Amino acid sequence: TRDGNLTIDFNVSDPNDDRLTIDINYSTANTQGSGTALYTDLNLTTFAPTNCDDLNFADSTECSVDLNISAITDNNYFILIRIEDASLNDFNASDNSFKIDNNAPTAASISADTANWAWHTNYTNDTTPALTISASDANEMAFSCDGTTYSSYVAYAASYGSFNAKTGSGCTNADGNKTIRLKVRDLAGNTSSAASTSPSFVVDATAPAVVSFDPSISASNLDTTPQFSVNFTESNKWYCTVRPFVNGVAQADQNVAIISALELKGMEN
Repeated sequence: TRDGNLTIDFNVSDPNDDRLTIDINYSTANTQGSGTALYTDLNLTTFAPTNCDDLNFADSTECSVDLNISAITDNNYFILIRIEDASLNDFNASDNSFKIDNNAPTAASISADTANWAWHTNYTNDTTPALTISASDANEMAFSCDGTTYSSYVAYAASYGSFNAKTGSGCTNADGNKTIRLKVRDLAGNTSSAASTSPSFVVDATAPAVVSFDPSISASNLDTTPQFSVNFTESNKWYCTVRPFVNGVAQADQNVAIISALELKGMEN
């Protein structure tokens, strides 16, 4: 459970319908007398802080009391109850322990895998890059581009490759600079602050297009190291390379330079 009030339910009965008092402890062991006292000599015939269905204890009566857990150290606990009337007493403990968890998990880091990225640092045509994740006490994780609208939670894993940086939650469906944010949630529902990919990266899923090639492919030239001009468009106006082929054999990639707002030019010598 997480920060707030925990309701403890219990049933009591006394054939003589006597005045009943209880002691309630929380403990890491289900042993009578162990742990920390929550209430001592709490009178069940009064309505506060307990709430019983009725005050006729001759038959089984369901009662409850609230426990504020905000100041209790995170751990697994049993609830111990000792009850007594004027002359006799009895003890019982919860069958199973429960965990108090007041602390949020930590999303330590998230990074996009660069193994399949393009030749220029932080550029990729992969809209769902592999994400490497580090977190503590995490049970689930969610992702976002804008840090406001997050995806549905999925089971926590150290790697994830299904978040789309263009169509995912909080993302803009366009090529461009992308930052993916991560938050994690623990079993109690506590949520971490966000971690984000740093530096951001560029998703470019739009291919450039060749406009012209000079000299033409059919031209003849006696120069064994001729100069070629390749004109092509690149809608995002980002980095490009030209890969020439000679008789069907790929040559070394060549960098290109922007020469106008709409056109790039590549040179091969």
